[in-house]
Amino acid sequence: MNIFELIKSDIPINNGIIQQFVKTSDNLPEMVKKLLSAEANFYDTTMMYRLLGTEEILESKKNLGVDFLSKSILPLFDLQSNDFICYDIQKNGYFILNIVDEIDLIDVTDFFEYHISLEELVKKWEGEYED
Repeated sequence: MNIFELIKSDIPINNGIIQQFVKTSDNLPEMVKKLLSAEANFYDTTMMYRLLGTEEILESKKNLGVDFLSKSILPLFDLQSNDFICYDIQKNGYFILNIVDEIDLIDVTDFFEYHISLEELVKKWEGEYED
């Protein structure tokens, strides 16, 4: 399964898991709820995407040195080389963050008002790294 198949798959939402990350999930997109609810055994070998598990996200400050949750950011996928696909709860948008440099790798600030989809971000990321 690749990341696009995962995005389109029918993942049941587990509100108990989601409440570990946010007080209310009313403002979270359906896709973020599904990814947080999914079992963390997804790995796309083509583009090296790995879905993060609940404990990895909750313990990100200890394990990765970045307190994502205090910044209202949910890391969703590990892209290797310290790059992560994240969802910014306050800005309601997806972006890619390098945790060493703490910079957005793909500047999607203009897209936040348009609520860029995860699929659009992945396509842009893959386009950046095609040979």
